[in-house]
Amino acid sequence: MKDRVVLELDFLKQATESLGRPVAASATAALWRCPKCGAQTHALLVVTADAYRCLSGYACSAGAEDWLLTGASATAEDILNVGSL
Repeated sequence: MKDRVVLELDFLKQATESLGRPVAASATAALWRCPKCGAQTHALLVVTADAYRCLSGYACSAGAEDWLLTGASATAEDILNVGSL
């Protein structure tokens, strides 16, 4: 049986620390320009405490392997498998 990975990450906190001030925010979610999509797509990245998603309409990792690993002990594969909506 494969070992289970338990992550205690606050995606919203990680995104704020790595990406800076969001374009818009509420008490439970925030929006940034997607760091992976080009400026011409005007793609937004929505992040909550336990999930994230690029709203571009294209298959996109939202740059999670970069901004979520800032100060995190999990691997990129762990994060991408758990957090994506």
